[in-house]
Amino acid sequence: MVVYDVGAAGPVDIATAAHGTCDIVFVCDPTNPNVARHLDQLHQSGTVIAISDPSARDVSGVAKVIGADGITTFSEFQLDLTAAAAAECGLRFHDPTVVRLLTDKNAQRRALREAGVDATRNAAVDSPADLAAAARAVGLPAVLKPRKGAASADTHLIQTIEEAERVLRDAGGPFVLEEFLIGDPAAAGPGWGDFVSVESIVADGAIASSHVTGKLPLAPPFRETGQFAPSTLDRPVADRVAAHAEAAVAALGVRWGAVHTEVKLTPAGPRIVEVNGRLGGYVGDVHLRAGGPDLLRDAIAVALGLPVAERAPGYRAVAFRHYVAAPPYLAVLERLDGIDDLLRVPGVTHVDVRAEAGRVLDWRKGTQECLAVVYGTAPDHRALARTVRRIAAAVRPRYASAQRQPSEEIRS
Repeated sequence: MVVYDVGAAGPVDIATAAHGTCDIVFVCDPTNPNVARHLDQLHQSGTVIAISDPSARDVSGVAKVIGADGITTFSEFQLDLTAAAAAECGLRFHDPTVVRLLTDKNAQRRALREAGVDATRNAAVDSPADLAAAARAVGLPAVLKPRKGAASADTHLIQTIEEAERVLRDAGGPFVLEEFLIGDPAAAGPGWGDFVSVESIVADGAIASSHVTGKLPLAPPFRETGQFAPSTLDRPVADRVAAHAEAAVAALGVRWGAVHTEVKLTPAGPRIVEVNGRLGGYVGDVHLRAGGPDLLRDAIAVALGLPVAERAPGYRAVAFRHYVAAPPYLAVLERLDGIDDLLRVPGVTHVDVRAEAGRVLDWRKGTQECLAVVYGTAPDHRALARTVRRIAAAVRPRYASAQRQPSEEIRS
């Protein structure tokens, strides 16, 4: 049973990964706009049980009635609900206390620091009154982001307390101020992101597998522009990064499920950005298309209590997803030219256009607020770099208006 919402995988991907292993039942809230957009695909991909505003008792009740052998979610927004339901019906998933550490960035930092895994400075910011003390504890510049959130939404580089005050006035809600980690551009190589992610599959408290995903450089301030597999890290560095991520997973007490750990590559070695209790956004897709592991299938296997298949490395190409970022200020899209040109770029297989004419683009919504997502493969990393440059040259957005506010100015 999959508690469905927007997240790391779509209905078709989930159903394909489960083929030959189990039948999929999607439990979802049809009034949720993220779900409503995918209802047709959900019905085509499995059995759908629609519950408006479901509770843990609702979800666990469904699991008991259908005799579910496993439960999981691929959505950050449904981790709490899925964990509570799994605990009620005795199925394998993150424990609710573990989910708190996986979703509350302040509690997570404290747990990692107490375990001696990562000493990144941080402080909770619940109101503007907390900012002065937080800035003294963390130092400036720093990163201000929601204590709960995903896809870099409302994540800001803060140079002054006044900037942080503007962010809090605009966004509200509890935030955390974190040490700004300086990346090592040589770790992944010139032209690549100075961070990676590690996808870990955990079964009964043991790491069944870990795989490193490469990243394209961030769009300011901290929006991802794409991921690819395999990464550019050489084996010793990749092993060190994976070991650091696995130590973080153990420190948080994860026993069952998939974990997505973002790791900054610094001159002093790998540092934890954050640990998430689900696969990263569509990272399963890039690994599978490159000839690597089927991470979705592995996550489903763990939920069912089945062994995760051991595989020798089998990457045959470099597969990528490239997010064509919106500008770092509020803008209204007038037109988006160059999509046909994109499809003629060698290696590009298809393009998912996300922004239509008239759309108000707000960079504060994070990675998902992009113009388009470009999918493809390349024979090697050098060819991928050429493809990324050609994509940038092909896409030609035109904006009807652009509004720069003081809180929207981005500093590189």
